[in-house]
Amino acid sequence: RIATMKPGDISDLIRSEHGYHVIQFISAEDAGNVTLDQARDRIKSMLGKAKREEAVDAYCQPILSNEASVLVFLDLEKNLAGLGLKKDAAAAS
Repeated sequence: RIATMKPGDISDLIRSEHGYHVIQFISAEDAGNVTLDQARDRIKSMLGKAKREEAVDAYCQPILSNEASVLVFLDLEKNLAGLGLKKDAAAAS
């Protein structure tokens, strides 16, 4: 289904080894021909982004796998929502 999406479309729920995802197709551009230097810069940027995401995942995983930490966060979310502070906190950030 993703291969047939058009700009503005939203995918069905997708499951991967990283969890569940919903994808919105924002825009498309003609790939055209690029020079080796342009391709090198794009690839370097994509690999750098992937490496940063892996580092964040590695940092967060021990915290997220600790049930006590996750429960504290969920309780905080509930309390903020109950006090009406969640919108204010989101607007402030």
